[in-house]
Amino acid sequence: MKGKSLLTVVLLVAGFLAAGFPSFAQDIITKKDGTDIKAKVLEVNENEVKYRRYDYLDGPIFTMLKSEILIVRYENGTNDVFNGKGKSVPVVKSEPQPTVEDADDRDRDEMKKDKKDSKKSSKKDAKKESKKDLKKKDKKTSEDEEEVVAEEKVEKEEKVEKEEKVEKEKKDSKKDAKKDVKKKKDSKDEEEVITEEKEEVEKVAKKEEKEKKEKKDKKDSKKDKEKKEKDSSKKDKDKDKKSDKGGSKAVDGIEILSGDTYFLSKSDEAVVVFDYDKTVVEGKPLMEYLEDQGSDWVKEWPENQEFISGKFVEYFNDKSKGMTLIEKGKAPYKLVIHVDKMDFGSVAGNPFNMYSGGAEISGTVEVVDASSGKKCLSMDFTDIQGVRQMSATWRLEFAFIELAKRLLKFAK
Repeated sequence: MKGKSLLTVVLLVAGFLAAGFPSFAQDIITKKDGTDIKAKVLEVNENEVKYRRYDYLDGPIFTMLKSEILIVRYENGTNDVFNGKGKSVPVVKSEPQPTVEDADDRDRDEMKKDKKDSKKSSKKDAKKESKKDLKKKDKKTSEDEEEVVAEEKVEKEEKVEKEEKVEKEKKDSKKDAKKDVKKKKDSKDEEEVITEEKEEVEKVAKKEEKEKKEKKDKKDSKKDKEKKEKDSSKKDKDKDKKSDKGGSKAVDGIEILSGDTYFLSKSDEAVVVFDYDKTVVEGKPLMEYLEDQGSDWVKEWPENQEFISGKFVEYFNDKSKGMTLIEKGKAPYKLVIHVDKMDFGSVAGNPFNMYSGGAEISGTVEVVDASSGKKCLSMDFTDIQGVRQMSATWRLEFAFIELAKRLLKFAK
């Protein structure tokens, strides 16, 4: 009976391998829990089987312990069956199957019947299990594929979204750049228009001012000419009167009206005073003329007076052998310079004549006793001219230095 059971098991395994499972185009790994895995076996070592999924041959390499595997059926028809420890055991191949003649005559009928029943049962179970495995695997494969497709879809959407975002940023950047260029251009055009309008207004204003000045200069020139003729006539009359009274003649533009030049030679101090109260410039009172020249002329005039006064005193004292001048303080005498007429001169002039374009001054010089107020000396100076200089202040400075030079000629 024991031999009968062993024969039955051998026949069942052989039938299971030969009849129940035809050859496949891939390897089949059957786990001990009945799960089939379609695979491509890559390596079978002492404890593990390495394989790739047949439906994803470019995918990762999986590793499974032999202890989890019941049998591996290869696509070439060979098989590996593993025991509980993961070791291979001999397998009865399908070609050399036991026959009925090899069994005991007494068990012939029973063996045929068992073989037939076993074959039918094996086929039925195999088909049933195969269908279950296929359904499970198809379901799992479908889920995996759906997951892969979903991931690929998400990645694709993210990539497209990223590309669209980059493209949008580029377009926005270009738009902003164009706006900046247009804005700068509009701003530049506006500035140019404003500048042109301003220049045009200034040009018209200058033209009007020039025309106005020319008219005024003509008018003033006419008045000045008339006044000059009048003053000249008056001076001639005064000179005639003085001549009749025994007065001296003019020397270098300076004429003694009264008193004695001795006081210029005395070794005494005198406070110098410049009087511009009745000064006329080009037919106008001094302050009116300065205002016509601009606010800077009015503002700078007091400072210019001090500068001119200082230069006059410096030159006079440097050359004098008698009287010493001071600008402030107390002294026995006063040297008062009344400036009746003044011309600031100009830069233009005859280049061969250093006096051409120089400033001119006319008026009177008085030496007064500080204690009594009595005039000790009175002198008239006419058209004293300095050398040509770049600024009006310098031209006036040299005119007064020329006056000091000529006054010193009268000192004994």
